[in-house]
Amino acid sequence: MERDDVAAVCGLIDKVFGNRNPLRPNGQEVLEWMYFSGAIKDRIPRAFVIADEHSVVGHIGLTLSELSDGDQSLSVVQTANWVVDPDHKVGLLSLRLMQEALSQGEAAIIIGGTEDTHRVIPKLGFKKRLDVERYIKVIKPAQYLAMSRSGLGLARNAGKLMMFLANSPLSLFRGGAISASPRRVLRNALNADFLNWYEQCPQGIVHTLKLHDEGTTPLGQATVLIQSGKGNCYANLLNVDAETNAPSVWSDIVRAAERFLRDKGVTHINTLATFEPLRQALKEQGYCRVNRLPLWVRDKDKRLNGVEAWHLTAIEGDLGYLLE
Repeated sequence: MERDDVAAVCGLIDKVFGNRNPLRPNGQEVLEWMYFSGAIKDRIPRAFVIADEHSVVGHIGLTLSELSDGDQSLSVVQTANWVVDPDHKVGLLSLRLMQEALSQGEAAIIIGGTEDTHRVIPKLGFKKRLDVERYIKVIKPAQYLAMSRSGLGLARNAGKLMMFLANSPLSLFRGGAISASPRRVLRNALNADFLNWYEQCPQGIVHTLKLHDEGTTPLGQATVLIQSGKGNCYANLLNVDAETNAPSVWSDIVRAAERFLRDKGVTHINTLATFEPLRQALKEQGYCRVNRLPLWVRDKDKRLNGVEAWHLTAIEGDLGYLLE
């Protein structure tokens, strides 16, 4: 994909998704950031298109993360906005898009995805590994419902609110012992270039909070994204990571992030979690699990076979600014 293709790709995504277009209202800014940001230091392409001299009829984008399990690091692709114009018969070229995107990393993951995606990706070497849990904490219930964009959205948000209210009083009684700490935990390395890129996301304001003990020893950090809608604002807790698996430290980081977001006046907080210390901390702080998303993994060289636990969060791929 070339920079001059951005407007055409936005038009294609809008044609395919219509009112469900996740990039509205500032799709061109998002694609410029995802694929052509000056904060992207490597020369690896972030998107591919099917095009002729007249139009763009197919597109796929990708993000590239460095994931590490302590013993090894590898570049991991997560695809985004895989679309083909329904008025054109591009056939196998649509699979070629996916294959080109996957070739840019040493492994690939897909979190969630449509039914069509789930039907196709096993043929490309993906296997389901586990479920990613989605959580919400509603801080201002009335304002949360008022942010709904449609009748369907109101019904969906009302359902999530009822689930949250029904479960949150029990949160303090859900604690439990965490099993022996896994040695090989796969997590985003969150290097400086990656964070610098993400902090330029045009879909909201991104903050990275670093926590220390009473001295200067780092305990961990949290990255949050604050978005606005209908006169209110909400937050996505993009990532939480700690230097230890001690439950109290993870809870302290989640609690500190929430204090920061409450001061910003957010109506609610969305997040994802797979790692047990983070899941326990979220439950302890009153977050409610609302659903699960499948994690699909393509690992042709079997470099992930020895991973004992996965610590994946909303900062992977394009989930961070889409989670709502």
